[in-house]
Amino acid sequence: MQFAASATDLISPNIRKLVGTLDGGGKKRVLTAMGDALRFWAMEAFTDTDKRPAPWPDKIDGTPSTLQSANPTLRRSLRVEATAEEVVVGSDRPYALIHQVGGEIRPRTGTALRFQSGGKWFTVRKVTMPARPYLPIATSGGLMNGAAEEVASVALDQIAAEARR
Repeated sequence: MQFAASATDLISPNIRKLVGTLDGGGKKRVLTAMGDALRFWAMEAFTDTDKRPAPWPDKIDGTPSTLQSANPTLRRSLRVEATAEEVVVGSDRPYALIHQVGGEIRPRTGTALRFQSGGKWFTVRKVTMPARPYLPIATSGGLMNGAAEEVASVALDQIAAEARR
């Protein structure tokens, strides 16, 4: 399972018009730069609470989320894929989606889940995982204000670089 967010439709009409004047290689370079800016923003969200679209609740035992460890795997797994038509920022980690949006975890086989947290073992039928969003997607579906401004700035810088080519 993969989780990814596409920024194709999140481009302002003015930037979309400017990107439309570029050749395929130029479009891909602009979208790659935008994706890199989104990826960097998301990576910073693991340590900078201002970069998160919503606060991260602590684990059930009261300790901070494991996403806040020194070098979480999910953070390192974020990738950018771009074409001349779209850019996708996402992760191939099977748990990426549940961290972003939250949800319920049930056993695939058997009747219970068994895990350790805070030095204690738990056996439960299901776990309700709260959302700990790291991608800068606001509840409205668009980018967070700061992320949108950052991506637009990067896009305009790259469009200007393409014009000088």
